[in-house]
Amino acid sequence: MLRNTWTENAPLLSNATNFGEHTMNWNINEFGHIMKHKRILMARVDRVLEKSNIPHLIDLEIELKQELNIVLDQEESLWYQHAWTQWINDSDRKTNFYHQTTKAEQRSKYYRMMQLENGHCSEDTKAIRIGVVRFFENLLLKIQPLAFCSIQGVAL
Repeated sequence: MLRNTWTENAPLLSNATNFGEHTMNWNINEFGHIMKHKRILMARVDRVLEKSNIPHLIDLEIELKQELNIVLDQEESLWYQHAWTQWINDSDRKTNFYHQTTKAEQRSKYYRMMQLENGHCSEDTKAIRIGVVRFFENLLLKIQPLAFCSIQGVAL
């Protein structure tokens, strides 16, 4: 891309401006707006899940979830790049802040979204916590009491 946008006899400022414009256009055409794309995909996944009784939508759901995973990876990469760029600009002044920012994003990716019992996807951490608790409550209720070992003198 640099070879295509750089002119040997042109001034440095002109070349830098031209290169900047081309890279911005490339970024928009290649990746688009990641957050907007994520919202659109999540809405499409929710609509497909609402109509989950239609057989041909199962393949569409799988395809949309794969595409959503790619977009989530791109979003994560964007946050890493953003934190790195800011660290370079601010030098070593705010290392702890940027380290915590990156770590917080990394921690949040593990429970970013969950499909609840009703079939809808949720990003709400409270709804995810409730969904996880209900899952394990239901799982533990299915275990028969006879499967537990009895402790002498204690009735289970």
